[in-house]
Amino acid sequence: MSTLTQTFSSQTYHNSSQPSCTYGIARINLKRQRSASPTPQKIAAMEDTSRASSSCSVELIGADEQKALWDLEDAELAERLRTQKAEQVERPKMQVPKGAEPVPIHKSTSAFVARLNMLAQKRGIPCDFDCPQVGGPRNVKFEGVLKLGDKSFRTEEAYSSKKEAKEAVAERGLNYLQGSPVETATPQHRKMAVPISRSTTKGNIAALQIEMQKRGAGLPVYDLQEVGQQQFSGSVTILGHVLSVPGFFGSKKDAKEAAARKGLDYFAEHAQNLDDSIKDAQEEKWVSILNGYMNHDGVSCPTYDFYMLDLQFACEVTIPDHDGPFGSQTQPFRSQKLAQANAAREAVLWLRQKGLLNDDDRPAKRRKSENSFHSVQSHDDTTTVGKSYGQHVTELCKKLDITTPEYICVVTDGSFTNCAAHFVSNFHISRGEPIGVVENVFGKAKAKEECAKEVVRFLEEYIRKATEGA
Repeated sequence: MSTLTQTFSSQTYHNSSQPSCTYGIARINLKRQRSASPTPQKIAAMEDTSRASSSCSVELIGADEQKALWDLEDAELAERLRTQKAEQVERPKMQVPKGAEPVPIHKSTSAFVARLNMLAQKRGIPCDFDCPQVGGPRNVKFEGVLKLGDKSFRTEEAYSSKKEAKEAVAERGLNYLQGSPVETATPQHRKMAVPISRSTTKGNIAALQIEMQKRGAGLPVYDLQEVGQQQFSGSVTILGHVLSVPGFFGSKKDAKEAAARKGLDYFAEHAQNLDDSIKDAQEEKWVSILNGYMNHDGVSCPTYDFYMLDLQFACEVTIPDHDGPFGSQTQPFRSQKLAQANAAREAVLWLRQKGLLNDDDRPAKRRKSENSFHSVQSHDDTTTVGKSYGQHVTELCKKLDITTPEYICVVTDGSFTNCAAHFVSNFHISRGEPIGVVENVFGKAKAKEECAKEVVRFLEEYIRKATEGA
């Protein structure tokens, strides 16, 4: 039942059928809602309300009657609450068994496991943890077991988590290691400790690379080899100088860092000499000087052999006046031009030392050139049985009164070589285009011979066209 109360100021109502009556307060109760069945008193009050005058939509009652009605409703509400509370089923409380003790909780900030691992690794002792489960399914606990080399440790108590058990047994192992000398704590079968270079955290690799690039010396070439299980040795090549690092290292990175440190020390010690060598290779026109010397007889030209070293180049040059090549196959440069200049520089310095070049870098004596273009004969007259294609090229160049081509050989992968011939001093022969290009030929000598074979065919065709045009 819902009872509405509305508050009015003190008023006097007049009705034709009954005398006027003064009411103190009339209220409409908006807050209380009851779901129980109405009492006989409330039913009578509702009937009286229905018989009330149509001019008033609410029952007007006196203050004493209203108070009595509120008291009745409060009593009914209190009785209903007592009944509901009695009907509720009481939940059983958790019973703690007699004699039970609280489970100790290990400090989470101790970090004994990390400290033990660091100390054991430093001494080379293997460290293994295990946390077996003890207790029933409703009371799960864990014990900590540690195997430290040839020693074993176990916790005296059980813990509520594996982490706490592991920390507890790690504390025992740590106390053992800290309280015992290294010899007794280290088993006989421990792994060999690998020396770690102090240079592993100083960025020597990047420092050496920046230093060499700044000086125009190309890039260092590293050689890292595994000499044993997780043991590496290293060396670095700088401008043709191989620098080996003594000792072994636990990783390739450590070995490379140590080699870079060795390279930085060598660079600092020989900086002036290295700078002079690099400066000479860049400033003087060594290639032009060598070509000028070789072309003074009109038939000879140096042969350059290029090699790929990662993304860099190495070069050797061969001239008839010297048995072996000049330059190096292992000295890297950032471009073919610098590598070629370095090889030509070594050849020119040797020619100066032998007195084959004057102070002005001209040949000490001039050789008389033979035959001119107009004395060209047929291929049958110029070829000789048993001669190589390179010799045929030289003879044809003599007939044409031009210099021999410059052979450029590039070792691409292992022993496979690409080769091409360039008429550097005689642009009109090939219009600057390479002649006799061959690729992926096994062996440098074979590649050069195949290239010379194509050059012979080219020159013979050139001679034929020139003869027909004359």
